Amino acid sequence: MSGWKARIGYLSPSVFETPSDWDLILPQGFTIVASGLNVQAHTEAEFSKAIDALGAGLGIFAAEECDAILMGGITLGTQRGYAAEQEVVAKLSRQVGLPVSTAMSATVAALKFLKVRSTVIATAYKESINQAVKYWQSRVWRFLNQWIKLSCRTMRPIKLRAS
Repeated sequence: MSGWKARIGYLSPSVFETPSDWDLILPQGFTIVASGLNVQAHTEAEFSKAIDALGAGLGIFAAEECDAILMGGITLGTQRGYAAEQEVVAKLSRQVGLPVSTAMSATVAALKFLKVRSTVIATAYKESINQAVKYWQSRVWRFLNQWIKLSCRTMRPIKLRAS
């Protein structure tokens, strides 16, 4: 039976590519219900359009009887900052009546819970997005030690630099 323990809504800024080993990643009894906001390019205008559509984009998950919603991508936090991200997430959670989190906030919460003191981020985003993520992380998570830039085509490292 699908989702007998939890149905997690996943809202992606653009598309959601299901991993081939999805059944090995999710705990038994968990189901992902995915939707997207149709971001077509990594531009400020496209990100703003996606942020403006968040409220309407989350309604589908209540209709699909999800238990919680995870907003993927980096759009909200990097465009508006951590405090604004938390404020918007709380408002959206009240609006839709479900727990809502962002992938970046959930990652930081997990790292703090695990008492991780050193991290490396591997990224294939363009440099302006990397800088926005780096800025967000510097305000929320103080233990970012290295960045690895990956080629978008090959996903192989381009260069390694200290933070």
